[in-house]
Amino acid sequence: MLYQLSIEPMTRLMRAADIQQRDVVEQILNLSPEAKADLWEMLKLNLLDENRSYQYDFILDNCSTRIVDLLEATGSIELGDDTYASSYREMVDQYVHARSWLDLGIDLVFGSRMDDVPDLRTRTFLPVFLLEILDEAKGADGMPLVAQKRTLAEYGLPRSQDGLPMTIPIFWVLSLVTILFTAKGLRDKSLVGPTRFDRWMFGFVGATGLFLMGMWFFTQHWVTAANWNIAWLLPSHLVAAVVWKRWAGLGSYLRYTSYLTFAVLLLQLFLVQPIPPALIPVALVIAFRLWAVSGSRI
Repeated sequence: MLYQLSIEPMTRLMRAADIQQRDVVEQILNLSPEAKADLWEMLKLNLLDENRSYQYDFILDNCSTRIVDLLEATGSIELGDDTYASSYREMVDQYVHARSWLDLGIDLVFGSRMDDVPDLRTRTFLPVFLLEILDEAKGADGMPLVAQKRTLAEYGLPRSQDGLPMTIPIFWVLSLVTILFTAKGLRDKSLVGPTRFDRWMFGFVGATGLFLMGMWFFTQHWVTAANWNIAWLLPSHLVAAVVWKRWAGLGSYLRYTSYLTFAVLLLQLFLVQPIPPALIPVALVIAFRLWAVSGSRI
């Protein structure tokens, strides 16, 4: 994605912050006249038409990290000690936990690299962490980098919200209903093979896995690479849904992929990237349904 440096009046920024209910904190930096002049020249250089657009990276190169880039280029910053132990995913979760569908989408699409623990410099990808890190940083003269700080707008919104994300009970209810109907079909022998419901379900699961594979291998977003959710959201399910009963080996395929999905569920504590909590019941339904409808074709 191409992002672009732009200029706007402070009044417009404050008006947008009010509409979006976003806190605004001003930090006045302790910079020498020479550093200020260098910083100003670099900003003007970045505003040139040939420089103002850049390939955005959610973690490594965004509007927040570029502030540290400029300060480092002027030799104006010395970062503090690094004692943080949370992963990228845990950092982001603090701000999206209350927005459960967004939280679910991020957990699903971001790959295992988001479970790494970033260093102090890399944590500046989130503006709030940039604010905290600059508070602890030193300037070129060894004095605190931030000379003054004041809050220009504050809305009292919590960083995170405790409690159960709404997606978890929703998926558990739907999954339990599906499992109960499947168990009933097995008991009274009315479930004699894959149904149209299964074809649609496995087609959707396979399409989701294919999307995750595309984000891994065919984009430049490293945060979506190494996404091991495709171990249970198998892209091959889409092929099975298209070919379906014309495939003589469909029953065996359903059975062996059910074993794989059950194994992924059982090995949660040992996986590089565990299943997002809200989707554990979904993975359970997929595994159970694969096993249940495979029996009549083996």
